[in-house]
Amino acid sequence: MARAATPKVKPPKVITHAPAAPGVVQAAQIALVAMKAAKVHTWAEFTYRSDQELRAAVSLTADQQGLLEDYRHILPHLQVSPLVTIAACNVCGRYGLVGSAAVPPKCGFTLRCDGAVAKASAIDYRPRSPRAK
Repeated sequence: MARAATPKVKPPKVITHAPAAPGVVQAAQIALVAMKAAKVHTWAEFTYRSDQELRAAVSLTADQQGLLEDYRHILPHLQVSPLVTIAACNVCGRYGLVGSAAVPPKCGFTLRCDGAVAKASAIDYRPRSPRAK
């Protein structure tokens, strides 16, 4: 007798976010990657999914859940397609919504701030490998 084919169950997506980025950028990246894994375009669509569907789609650590809770006020503004994300300064802490275009490397949020701007990505964080000399 032939066995019935059992459907393959895909494990939940484990999200890796940029740990050195400002907290708001970390939260936005976690949210964008989670929305992408759940195959939705907005946070509203993501939250309309059942808990069971979301647990099957993504796996978050307690720290990641805490970041999402801390910055829950920005999550409804994020989108996967077309991309609407967050850019933030690592010195003054100011942030704003941005699209898919590149952001300036120096802070433009605060006058005379020398901080660097980080932008939340819709893909997992991958540490840069040291360049060979």
